Amino acid sequence: MPRDERKHQKALMKKRSKQKAVAQHKTQQPTLTAFSEQNFIRHAREYPILECRISSDWEKEQPGLVEILVARKQPDGDICFGFYLVDKLCLGLKNSLAHAGVPPASYRREIRDRVFRGAKAKDCPVELAHQMIYASIDYAT
Repeated sequence: MPRDERKHQKALMKKRSKQKAVAQHKTQQPTLTAFSEQNFIRHAREYPILECRISSDWEKEQPGLVEILVARKQPDGDICFGFYLVDKLCLGLKNSLAHAGVPPASYRREIRDRVFRGAKAKDCPVELAHQMIYASIDYAT
């Protein structure tokens, strides 16, 4: 049974086009090296906790915004941290950010107290921070 050469060529071109698109997509994907910021953040739960801080007025009803900072020590000695803004009155988790590869001196000087925007912060148990963050996510969904 003879096959239609035009259909065969069209199918081949379609197949090549898909292969080319897949190859191009793979080259555009960022590669995660063992020392990339994304890789450190992805494995942050495996690192020991350096400190956990919370807004000192978190128990009061006003203001409703609570700021939480969780810092962990990476295997290379740098610090990775997550900062969470929790609206305990209505929105739940309002904002969050994470960074890794921060040198300890820079963390203390530029991040530790500045993320609280001049408000006082105090140390808190990790369990409290965990409960505040995840309860606010559950509340918002």
